[in-house]
Amino acid sequence: MKEKIITKVKALLAELSSRPNSGGLVYRQGNSLYLNGQCKKLSESETHFEFLVDDKHGDYFVTIDFDGQLRSGCTCKSQQLCRHQIASYLQLNQRLSINLSSIPEEGIKYSREGMIKRVIEERRTKAKKAKYAIEFADNIYGEHLLTNEKGTQYNITFRDLERKHGYCSCPDYRTNKLGTCKHLIFAFEKISADKSIVPENLPGYPFIEVFLNPFRENKISWFHPEKPSGEVAELLYRYFGHKNFIEDDMADSFTGFINKASKHKQILIRPEVPEKVNQISEAFSMARLKQQTQLSFPEFKTNLLPFQKEGIKFATFNTGAIIADEMGLGKSIQAIGSALLKRQLFGFQHTLIVCPASLKSQWGNEIEQFTGEVLMDLEDAAIGAQEGIIPGKWPFFTVISYEALAENFELINDNPPGFLILDEAQRLIIFVSTLLF
Repeated sequence: MKEKIITKVKALLAELSSRPNSGGLVYRQGNSLYLNGQCKKLSESETHFEFLVDDKHGDYFVTIDFDGQLRSGCTCKSQQLCRHQIASYLQLNQRLSINLSSIPEEGIKYSREGMIKRVIEERRTKAKKAKYAIEFADNIYGEHLLTNEKGTQYNITFRDLERKHGYCSCPDYRTNKLGTCKHLIFAFEKISADKSIVPENLPGYPFIEVFLNPFRENKISWFHPEKPSGEVAELLYRYFGHKNFIEDDMADSFTGFINKASKHKQILIRPEVPEKVNQISEAFSMARLKQQTQLSFPEFKTNLLPFQKEGIKFATFNTGAIIADEMGLGKSIQAIGSALLKRQLFGFQHTLIVCPASLKSQWGNEIEQFTGEVLMDLEDAAIGAQEGIIPGKWPFFTVISYEALAENFELINDNPPGFLILDEAQRLIIFVSTLLF
């Protein structure tokens, strides 16, 4: 796709640069904006790109789309291709050219099947080196308990002994969509090496399992080798029909099944299922609220740019978001705006900002400048608490450095934030390493 886009962009730029009279002037003006670094990319997808152009008399927001043809627009509302769009096309040409040139001409190319085989082999290698302990249930299809070297325990179930399919409660199994993990591989190797573990006469499957099927993109599914009967069969048919899985857009109504299934001991619902139902229900609720809400920004003491409003809107109506604009484009303003709107819409009482110690004062200045509110440093609050000073009601915005986070968990847990802002989130790696080692 990028090759097609860059071909179209190069052809357009060649045509624009050769235009006589005013067309050539507009191209030169756009080229000047581009060469002077006044055009910045805000965001991109496969076929949609957004730019901010810092012109002499204002900032202009440019969008470029590709649907077989290039289409662009600018907030300067010019009826013709303007210098801001030309600067953006030049910037797009540069970025796509860099991306394409960075792709090595030779190397190992994996098909999807090849990639799956490779990552499973990586887990198999780890399983062979592992020092796990496993306690088997009295039913080979029951829930077995595996303990790793750190003492963490996971539940394991064998679903298909021949194909080596099963379930594990570890985080990797939840997300990798492979249908296995190093713990399951270890367990299957264990029963392969010790034939006495699996009885000659296999018992029945002890429960009807409702789970996220990794072979169906983690869709909610049910499994039992035999055909259910009675009320359980009626319940399964009501929610699954003739299939053994449901599409994600049906999960919003699956709470009814979860409630009714609690009356039937033979139905085992994996914990990931209600988590997914809650996530989808929350996403649907957010989407409906987003459609019904006309956002305003009365608490801001500055005029927001269109892309900043879009960033605030995106972060407000999502449970989590990454703001990854380039430096100088107001990432902190968008984070602050999202916090204010979450307070306005959802009643949030406390926002905690975690950042490097050197940036705490900058956050305080921006919050005061753009909102008139104050920022409380939790490290000062912790010192006050140690000295017997009991603070009054906390302000909406609080801050703490990554360096002091581990020392103040108790203080934060006593006053948990509704909204968490992580500045320079890559610092989390260092923070987690400090906790673990």
